[in-house]
Amino acid sequence: MLLAAYVATLAPGLTMWDAGEFIAAVRTFGIPHQPGTPLYVTLARAWTLALPFVDTALATNLFSAVCTAAAGGVLAAFVAR
Repeated sequence: MLLAAYVATLAPGLTMWDAGEFIAAVRTFGIPHQPGTPLYVTLARAWTLALPFVDTALATNLFSAVCTAAAGGVLAAFVAR
């Protein structure tokens, strides 16, 4: 349910603040800024390579939505315990 809400409201391209910087870092496999978030960039880069026909910005935004929905699911499981 949470993932459906995120996908329904997903930005198709660049947005304000750090999103453009992170999308560029994923595209070039670079370091966005300190501390660099190497795990996010590495996982997002692998995600975008697995989706070759999707624009990098859209794929990165989708990756963020999936990660956020997964974190929400983990939190719900902890609260339910």
